[in-house]
Amino acid sequence: NTEGFKGDIGFAVVETTDDDVIMDRIDEILPELVACKKEKKLQAIFLAIVNIVKLQSCLLLCGPTETSLANAAFGGEISKNGTVMDLGKRVSRKKDYIPVLTRVIKEGWTKPKNLPRGPSVADISSHLEVDPEDPYGNVKRVNDEEKSAAQEKDMATESIVEEKKDEEDYNLVIA
Repeated sequence: NTEGFKGDIGFAVVETTDDDVIMDRIDEILPELVACKKEKKLQAIFLAIVNIVKLQSCLLLCGPTETSLANAAFGGEISKNGTVMDLGKRVSRKKDYIPVLTRVIKEGWTKPKNLPRGPSVADISSHLEVDPEDPYGNVKRVNDEEKSAAQEKDMATESIVEEKKDEEDYNLVIA
């Protein structure tokens, strides 16, 4: 019975031996989940962080829809201002995560109508690009408005340099 739910759900997994490294960057990751959700036109998106040494995991929750669905599916303890759910010993996307989410939706889960609006990137125009200053080639999100302002400044600087060059050429001709 999926009549109450329409759309796609994104689910990604990061397997790590040190989940603290990932969790220390949660303030960077959550907005990226929201941006990805919008870009891919998803109804919900999840990122599971699996510690493959401890065989424990947690689920990042980037909004109220994700929290509602995760509560219905997993019911784990939520922490970090409602953004992280403890999934305990669940570590397999194919065995522990996707079948449970699918079952809950098929059993009639629907997005509650009175949910508060979650984080949004609706007003931000941005894209991902390789950071030219990063020696490892990490990717960063660049706000298109900031980039176009920087490009305009670069173009203005180039224009001034060309004008000075023209003046120098002119001066050389006169001299």
